[in-house]
Amino acid sequence: MGALGAVGDLRYRTASGVNEDGTFTLAPEVRTGIAVLDPVFDGKFAAYLYLSASAGWLRAATAGADVHHHVTTRLAAGLSLPLKRHVALDMMGSHPRSESSDASDDHRYEGLLVLGDLGNMAAGLFWLILPDTIEITWERADGREYTGVAWGYSL
Repeated sequence: MGALGAVGDLRYRTASGVNEDGTFTLAPEVRTGIAVLDPVFDGKFAAYLYLSASAGWLRAATAGADVHHHVTTRLAAGLSLPLKRHVALDMMGSHPRSESSDASDDHRYEGLLVLGDLGNMAAGLFWLILPDTIEITWERADGREYTGVAWGYSL
């Protein structure tokens, strides 16, 4: 059980052409799936594959400044890689390692980056900023159905 907060655009076709609404969604969300734990980072989630369902509130604003509020339902199938965040923090030198780590763990990225500490910081920041979740979604609001791909962040 969790919450969904989303900002994005929904595009749909009408007789007058293609319309685009800027949207904001808030909804409680239920997820179920399969998770893989990583022992190097104290047993934190490495990845999970999931199905989710939510019902909540959608605010849609058209280009003409018309604002509409709708009840929305949403289903999604996704893959999340929270390990990416732990690896990024580790590359930047700010993530505590597991007590079970040995000396060989200190050289995990030696072949990946040879730019030194500044390069590790830049690469870690790059990986930290990139979204860690991708979903295939279906949503219904205001009698319209939307499908698409969503990128985002998970905890």
